[in-house]
Amino acid sequence: MSTSESLLSDLREIRDTLICPFADELVWGQKSSEWIGDCLSVIPRWEKGVYRFPLDGGKPNSYRTLSLEQSVKFLEWVWINNLKYHTDRWDCENFAIGATAIALLFHHFSNLFGWNALGIVIDWSGSHGYNEFITTDGSLYFLEPQNMKYWPESEHLYSEQYKCDVASIFA
Repeated sequence: MSTSESLLSDLREIRDTLICPFADELVWGQKSSEWIGDCLSVIPRWEKGVYRFPLDGGKPNSYRTLSLEQSVKFLEWVWINNLKYHTDRWDCENFAIGATAIALLFHHFSNLFGWNALGIVIDWSGSHGYNEFITTDGSLYFLEPQNMKYWPESEHLYSEQYKCDVASIFA
């Protein structure tokens, strides 16, 4: 076997370990870009210049949501919180971007093509990055992926700490 064939074989084996073991249990909600926008509008700073990049919003019901319980179960399975935190090299925004990327890859490998109601918040004035996700019932949650702590937007955990513009990206 050539080196390239061996590498491809190894990559296929790794890919097969990334298939979500509970994929058949996931119950998807199908939501529109407008619905996602309405859910995000509850953020207290929304009217002050939150930028939203709706990358998958071209077709009706193009966003896929999960219940809170299934969202958390999937995020815990993604294991992003097991990576080591390194100040200014692999810190909050890297965890946020990484969590979204890994979740999308795992979903791709599981042929789910889908959980795109998981976003990235880059708070440049507050020098912080974290995730946001919307559940099927329309609730907005924030997530610190480096420690898997999440909370509903209604708790306003960051509304006093970070008074600035936020980039809200849903892939």
